[in-house]
Amino acid sequence: MKNKLLILVTSLLLGSNSFSQTNGNELFDNTYVHEIRITFEQENFWDSLEYYYAQYLDFGVEIKEMMASIEIDGNLIDSVAVREKGYYSNWGSDGLKEPFKIDLNEYVAGQKYDGLKKINLQNGFSDPSFMRDVLAYKFMRDAGIAAPRTSYARLYLNDEYWGLYIIAEQVDDRFLKNWYENDEGNLYKCINNTNLAWQGPGKAAYKDEFELQTNEELDDWTHFINLVDKIREDDEFEDSISTVLQMNNYLRVLAADVLMYNWDSYYDHGRNFYMYYDSLAQAFQWIPWDYNLAFSNTATDIVVTSGGWGSEPKPLVDNVMDSDVYRKMYFNHLCILAENYFNLENLETFIDETEALIEDAVDEDPNKLSTTADFHNNIDNNVSLMVGGWWTEFPGLKPYFENRYDEVMSQLAGYDHNCTALSVVEDKETNLKIYPNPSVTGVFNVDLVGDIDEIVVYSLYGQVIYSNVITNETTLQIDLSNFADGVYLVEFIGETKSQHKLVKN
Repeated sequence: MKNKLLILVTSLLLGSNSFSQTNGNELFDNTYVHEIRITFEQENFWDSLEYYYAQYLDFGVEIKEMMASIEIDGNLIDSVAVREKGYYSNWGSDGLKEPFKIDLNEYVAGQKYDGLKKINLQNGFSDPSFMRDVLAYKFMRDAGIAAPRTSYARLYLNDEYWGLYIIAEQVDDRFLKNWYENDEGNLYKCINNTNLAWQGPGKAAYKDEFELQTNEELDDWTHFINLVDKIREDDEFEDSISTVLQMNNYLRVLAADVLMYNWDSYYDHGRNFYMYYDSLAQAFQWIPWDYNLAFSNTATDIVVTSGGWGSEPKPLVDNVMDSDVYRKMYFNHLCILAENYFNLENLETFIDETEALIEDAVDEDPNKLSTTADFHNNIDNNVSLMVGGWWTEFPGLKPYFENRYDEVMSQLAGYDHNCTALSVVEDKETNLKIYPNPSVTGVFNVDLVGDIDEIVVYSLYGQVIYSNVITNETTLQIDLSNFADGVYLVEFIGETKSQHKLVKN
């Protein structure tokens, strides 16, 4: 049964197919710094925002929203709801730079901007580089993980420059529409620390940890409770979990979290994620969230032991690590992510361009949570800051990738796991011409040379996603436009075989 299961789960595609992202294309254009102006009628708006958040923090009541108008890149929208958001990023930060959530259709039904209903403004708390959230999401999207888009904005409150913020995409029905063929399933948000432990068959027991954010009127928790039931099955875990959770998706997110040492996630703290029940696939998809505390330690063990200091055991993680099948798959994800996505070859240009893009807005930010010098310095060097009452060291971003890669590869070797089988040795001597490569559209032109009988394209996990028998063609197109951005392998088969990478971005 294990072999059958391995074939089943490894046959899944590299990532969720990203469908045409017609909503948010303007707001998440990250080639420039956007401008957002929020105007409240109340002169003492700040006192009210702070009071409403304090009520939530002290008494657990829902944060009250304030009505305002908003102007985004010169486009005015009236009657929107604004409130403070976040937890540690809010009460843990000193001064006036708090994170915000903007609801565009709270007071005007159906009101949107660029097809979006809600906008998150992150304050860059505990991140002198002001890039950790942005970099984490980009890395994951590159690897085919359904992760939010981001951009930057100068925020003005009642015409006063409040600071530079990260615009982070809301995970809601608009997000689902972008990533999944079926966007009408149930979306559950983790709203409190959870270990995903069985608490009985009644849905009320889970509502202090999760919130249903779509199809609220039906309030159907049947599939969610079934998932939690399968997670606890120690003896039958391998066979049962794959029927309710897209394990290739989950293991890829887990590998990404461990690579980035994102301890403020399910595998450690038990928080910051969504789960989407795709009724078409009849299984849950794991959606990551909140990465400002990532990139903090390069020496953590890749074999996760849950239930450490301040947290409870996580049965999903423990069962994965105890499973020969799933642990091997998880190791394979570490290999592929580290070799192809989580490295400076893929991300250094983005880091440099982002630093240049936002440096003026950071320097002019009157409420920034660290200095401009720290911002620049943290790209290449460790920076120590007082956060939450104690000194915290933040590794330099670029050294983090190199150091973490070396550490992970060393540990994989120590666990007798060989990444070589997943690597691509390209034939540099071939006269074949593939262009454009990388391809933004996913369409690759190939000029064929020599005796070639067949072309086969694989995902990095071994799934055949395209094949073509060659007769008399001298040129052809490989169309991967319907597949997620990422790296694919193309094999040309004739008298000999040669392999090449195809990069869709």
